[in-house]
Amino acid sequence: MDLNTPTYHESVTFANYYFSRANMDTASNDGDDKRNAHVVSVSNGAAAFVVGGMYDIGIVVDSDGDASNYLTIGFGMGFGASAGAGYTRLPKDVKLVDFQGGGSGLMFPIRVPYLSGEIISDENSGVVGEEFVGGGVNIGIGKVFMFYFSHTFLFSVPEDFWSRPGSRR
Repeated sequence: MDLNTPTYHESVTFANYYFSRANMDTASNDGDDKRNAHVVSVSNGAAAFVVGGMYDIGIVVDSDGDASNYLTIGFGMGFGASAGAGYTRLPKDVKLVDFQGGGSGLMFPIRVPYLSGEIISDENSGVVGEEFVGGGVNIGIGKVFMFYFSHTFLFSVPEDFWSRPGSRR
């Protein structure tokens, strides 16, 4: 095992620490120490010619600083194609359980090269946006305008996945 390579557990712990320390709302006078939740997309893509599909995979950190990997897949209506990575900010009090399940969103081009915007909302209770609505930006190639419905799965990677003990060098 290479001792210089961080394990998955160390990486998620770093994400928990970073997001819970760097994003504290220190200007709040009401004593609320909740932070906004964050979604870091490491890879996403969408393609549609009237009807199409989308995917997104990355890490979500909730308002309490708990982190998890996620995979979102969906279908939608629109036109264009894009691929990239991105960041979305969600409101305070979003828990991991709120993020998983059904959702919807709108991807739209921004008049800046390599950037596109996205608005996402929760549909776990059957009402669009009942739990949360968030917005973000993606950087990548292509442009797409697409309204989609999706389902998000949370998952964990085994702690030894990145360190690969016993693998050939």
